[in-house]
Amino acid sequence: MAFKEIFVAIICLLVSARAVSPTLVRGIRILGHVFCTVDNFAVDPLHTPIFPNATVVLQCGNENTTIVSTRTNNAEAFHILLDPSISVAYSIESDCRLVVTTPLANCNAALSPTQTLSSELLFFLTLIGDVVFDTYVPRRFMLKG
Repeated sequence: MAFKEIFVAIICLLVSARAVSPTLVRGIRILGHVFCTVDNFAVDPLHTPIFPNATVVLQCGNENTTIVSTRTNNAEAFHILLDPSISVAYSIESDCRLVVTTPLANCNAALSPTQTLSSELLFFLTLIGDVVFDTYVPRRFMLKG
């Protein structure tokens, strides 16, 4: 009987220690999709062409400083992982935006060769294992320029 009580006490201790242990790692990630259209708001993913190999740039501040860039994969998706110290210099949700610098004509010759897409960011928290991520997604890619 004493073994059962000790076992239950140890389990309770482990569970409570896990519940109050601080998460040591915090990350910033930005992810999303880019479709080959001038307005990514009312997109039907089954019928809207994708925009593979499009360059997606995170720009911040009044001078549109490029922080990082990436390319979409063949499924039009992109994923950026940032060092958490970047959020010290910028408030990512209010000071930064995503810009697709590849002209729309690269995915559809009928679209403008000079215009690109731009989007503000939408913030939410995600927990993956013990890692808390500040996650940002495009609010809505719209025509720019």
